[in-house]
Amino acid sequence: MVNPPVIVAPEKTKRFDESLSSVALVVLALAGLIAVVLFLWFQVAPRGELASERYLPVPRGASFAYRVTHPDGSVTYRSRNIARGSASTFVSALAPDTFNALMQAAGIDLEQMGTTEALAKLDTFQMIETHDTESDAQGNLKTQTRSRSLVENDGIKQFGVNAVGIAPPIPLLPASNQSETLEGKLNERTPYRYTQQIEMRGSVATPLGELGDCIRVRAQLEYGANRSTSHSWYCAGIGEVLDETTDATGTTRSEIVAASVGGYVRGNLPALPNARVNAASQRVFENPIAGTPTREFDYTETTSGEGVTTLLVPLGDILLYGTQRGALVALDRTTVQQRWRFQTGDAIFSTPVVANGIAYFGSADKKVYAVRVSDGAFVWAFRTLDIVSASPALAGDSIFFASEDRTVYALDADTGQLRWKFSSGSPFIAAPVAQDDLVFVSNDDGTLFALRQATGRVAWEFSAQSAITAPVTLSDGRVYFGSFDSTVYALDEKDGTVVWAHDLSDTIQQPVLVANQRVYVTLPEEMFALDAQTGVVLWRYASDRALWGAPVLCGNQLWILRPGKMLAMNAASGALLDEVDTTQVSSYTGLSSDGEKLFAGFFDGTVLSFRGANP
Repeated sequence: MVNPPVIVAPEKTKRFDESLSSVALVVLALAGLIAVVLFLWFQVAPRGELASERYLPVPRGASFAYRVTHPDGSVTYRSRNIARGSASTFVSALAPDTFNALMQAAGIDLEQMGTTEALAKLDTFQMIETHDTESDAQGNLKTQTRSRSLVENDGIKQFGVNAVGIAPPIPLLPASNQSETLEGKLNERTPYRYTQQIEMRGSVATPLGELGDCIRVRAQLEYGANRSTSHSWYCAGIGEVLDETTDATGTTRSEIVAASVGGYVRGNLPALPNARVNAASQRVFENPIAGTPTREFDYTETTSGEGVTTLLVPLGDILLYGTQRGALVALDRTTVQQRWRFQTGDAIFSTPVVANGIAYFGSADKKVYAVRVSDGAFVWAFRTLDIVSASPALAGDSIFFASEDRTVYALDADTGQLRWKFSSGSPFIAAPVAQDDLVFVSNDDGTLFALRQATGRVAWEFSAQSAITAPVTLSDGRVYFGSFDSTVYALDEKDGTVVWAHDLSDTIQQPVLVANQRVYVTLPEEMFALDAQTGVVLWRYASDRALWGAPVLCGNQLWILRPGKMLAMNAASGALLDEVDTTQVSSYTGLSSDGEKLFAGFFDGTVLSFRGANP
């Protein structure tokens, strides 16, 4: 739904910039996005198969990477990510001329049609938004392009590139072997002529291997005095794999190096050299938050129903988080605007972990992703047989993650290639934890496994009485965790023998926090502090409402989230120190922090940041 739910036509720009630089930009964008790009979706209405449905089957969350060789011999890399939804979902972000092109394509006359009727009609259309980022081999961003297409009964047609509106909209692949020519205008001012035709069918060699059942399409774009001609290969089940476009500057060659589209997952974008950006969710900080925290900013996702479903991970001047509709979002903490957004095929419950400039996370679309944090570029994906809801763990050049397909996987962090896998008789729900040479991971039948990082072989295992749904906490040679049957355990890290166990008479679904020789345990409406050596209860705090997530320890302050409030307790005694108003809306994961500020995300898409008093 549009936010706010009122359609107002943007003001038209006063003039169209006819400068050579603007013309070149539009030509480049159109040539690349009409002849090369593609972002198509299976039609819902039953009808004869179109070429686009067979050779560009791109669902929501499809991602691609291409190596681009330019006429001067330089090489860049292009990453492509695709989002899909009702047209009303995207309309508020459109530039004026692109908005006008959409209204024309949808047959909406705002002067004749009321807002309610116009919204209802927009909701009947599906829209595709493609985000392209192009960077050099060092990861320096060169260009970004957003293009939009509308799903129509006779195919999917592109109506916009960045701020340029295209009317009438252009079909993105020929519907038959016949040559097709379309004439129209850009931004209702500048004429263009576009011709395309399927030239041949066969197989094609690509960096991903030999691909069969492909078509080659010849396309020509004429724009004022400019002309470009492309020859592009599209392969069934994958989409565009190879393109050569020739214009006045020479020939540019684009070839696929990675793809994640439906069940087809292969390849990777080259790793960034010397990237040193790292981040993971942290819960223990040395210093307390100064004074009573005050609200620094609040931000709400613009898409209706786009709830925040992971912890907010502070990373320099951005916050990373996942959403209910499957987007990984980088929110700029200074401007409080989205810096980039990467779309997957389903909800993200896996809090991202960042190492060497790459964010790793899982999705309910049954895949694990690697995405570059500088610009949201797709690096690689790995497909499993079920939902990946837990966060991954990183150690050295390996990434470890657990899937509800009852398997733990170890992958090469740079390429996404499988190193080993370990299976059990029950789904893995909790996030793995890697330390020393072991990976600790538990399943929902209550078994905790200590696996060798190098091989995946079992070093030891321990059986609790019921499911272990939260990751373990390691401290001073011991493994601490709680089980669904209310028992807190402390095991010896070397062999898994029980040091102590304590029953707290309620389910434990959050990770325990261990610091200063205390184990802090969150129950649905209580918090306990136990002695880390003996398991003896040191204090208990009873809440009158539900507690969300695990606590964050800042100096002597133990912060936790509940409906409408953030609470701070004395970590030594459990006495209430402070409380701060938040919102009554539920939170999936609770609080996070960078040691100076506190962050929380909520089911309605709200993101809150709180800062302490200035020193």
